[in-house]
Amino acid sequence: MPNDATVAAWGFVAVGALVAALGAIIRVSRRADLLANYHGATTPEYAAVHGGNAVAATGLFVVAYGAAMLVWGLPAWTVFVASLVVMAGALWGAARAQGY
Repeated sequence: MPNDATVAAWGFVAVGALVAALGAIIRVSRRADLLANYHGATTPEYAAVHGGNAVAATGLFVVAYGAAMLVWGLPAWTVFVASLVVMAGALWGAARAQGY
Protein backbone atom coordinates (compact mmCIF):
# COMPACT_ATOMS: atom_id res chain seq x y z
CA MET A 1 0.00 0.00 0.00
CA PRO A 2 1.60 3.32 -1.06
CA ASN A 3 1.90 6.06 1.52
CA ASP A 4 0.67 9.63 1.08
CA ALA A 5 4.08 10.96 0.00
CA THR A 6 4.29 8.44 -2.84
CA VAL A 7 0.81 9.28 -4.06
CA ALA A 8 1.63 13.01 -3.91
CA ALA A 9 4.87 12.47 -5.82
CA TRP A 10 3.07 10.59 -8.59
CA GLY A 11 0.49 13.38 -8.63
CA PHE A 12 3.28 15.92 -9.17
CA VAL A 13 4.70 13.82 -12.01
CA ALA A 14 1.32 13.42 -13.73
CA VAL A 15 0.24 17.06 -13.46
CA GLY A 16 3.69 18.30 -14.45
CA ALA A 17 3.66 16.09 -17.53
CA LEU A 18 0.28 17.51 -18.57
CA VAL A 19 1.49 21.09 -18.10
CA ALA A 20 4.71 20.39 -20.03
CA ALA A 21 2.68 18.84 -22.85
CA LEU A 22 0.48 21.93 -23.00
CA GLY A 23 3.57 24.13 -23.21
CA ALA A 24 4.91 22.01 -26.05
CA ILE A 25 1.58 22.25 -27.89
CA ILE A 26 1.55 26.04 -27.51
CA ARG A 27 5.12 26.32 -28.76
CA VAL A 28 4.98 23.85 -31.64
CA SER A 29 1.58 24.86 -32.98
CA ARG A 30 2.29 28.60 -32.45
CA ARG A 31 -1.08 29.07 -30.69
CA ALA A 32 -0.75 32.33 -28.74
CA ASP A 33 -4.51 32.28 -28.16
CA LEU A 34 -3.96 29.47 -25.63
CA LEU A 35 -2.01 31.88 -23.41
CA ALA A 36 -4.26 33.43 -20.78
CA ASN A 37 -2.88 36.98 -20.88
CA TYR A 38 -1.94 37.42 -24.53
CA HIS A 39 -3.02 40.92 -25.53
CA GLY A 40 -1.36 41.43 -28.90
CA ALA A 41 1.68 43.48 -27.83
CA THR A 42 3.93 41.08 -29.75
CA THR A 43 3.41 38.88 -32.76
CA PRO A 44 1.46 35.69 -31.99
CA GLU A 45 4.40 33.51 -33.09
CA TYR A 46 6.83 35.26 -30.74
CA ALA A 47 4.38 35.05 -27.85
CA ALA A 48 3.67 31.38 -28.53
CA VAL A 49 7.36 30.43 -28.61
CA HIS A 50 8.32 32.22 -25.39
CA GLY A 51 5.05 31.54 -23.57
CA GLY A 52 5.19 27.87 -24.57
CA ASN A 53 8.75 27.68 -23.30
CA ALA A 54 7.69 29.17 -19.96
CA VAL A 55 4.78 26.75 -19.58
CA ALA A 56 6.92 23.75 -20.58
CA ALA A 57 9.69 24.78 -18.17
CA THR A 58 7.19 25.01 -15.34
CA GLY A 59 5.77 21.58 -16.17
CA LEU A 60 9.21 19.99 -16.40
CA PHE A 61 10.14 21.49 -13.05
CA VAL A 62 7.07 19.92 -11.45
CA VAL A 63 7.90 16.55 -13.05
CA ALA A 64 11.50 16.77 -11.81
CA TYR A 65 10.36 17.65 -8.32
CA GLY A 66 7.92 14.73 -8.23
CA ALA A 67 10.62 12.36 -9.45
CA ALA A 68 13.04 13.67 -6.84
CA MET A 69 10.40 13.14 -4.15
CA LEU A 70 10.09 9.53 -5.26
CA VAL A 71 13.84 8.93 -5.21
CA TRP A 72 15.22 11.04 -2.35
CA GLY A 73 12.45 12.51 -0.20
CA LEU A 74 13.56 16.14 -0.33
CA PRO A 75 13.44 18.52 2.65
CA ALA A 76 11.13 21.52 2.37
CA TRP A 77 13.83 24.20 1.98
CA THR A 78 15.13 22.62 -1.23
CA VAL A 79 11.70 23.04 -2.77
CA PHE A 80 11.69 26.74 -1.91
CA VAL A 81 15.15 27.47 -3.32
CA ALA A 82 14.67 25.42 -6.47
CA SER A 83 11.24 26.95 -7.02
CA LEU A 84 12.65 30.46 -6.84
CA VAL A 85 15.30 29.72 -9.43
CA VAL A 86 13.11 27.83 -11.89
CA MET A 87 10.07 30.07 -11.57
CA ALA A 88 12.23 33.17 -12.10
CA GLY A 89 13.31 31.70 -15.43
CA ALA A 90 9.77 30.71 -16.36
CA LEU A 91 8.39 34.14 -15.47
CA TRP A 92 11.17 35.78 -17.47
CA GLY A 93 10.10 33.71 -20.48
CA ALA A 94 6.46 34.62 -19.93
CA ALA A 95 7.34 38.31 -19.70
CA ARG A 96 9.23 38.08 -22.98
CA ALA A 97 6.17 36.47 -24.53
CA GLN A 98 4.11 39.50 -23.50
CA GLY A 99 6.63 41.92 -25.00
CA TYR A 100 8.38 43.17 -21.85
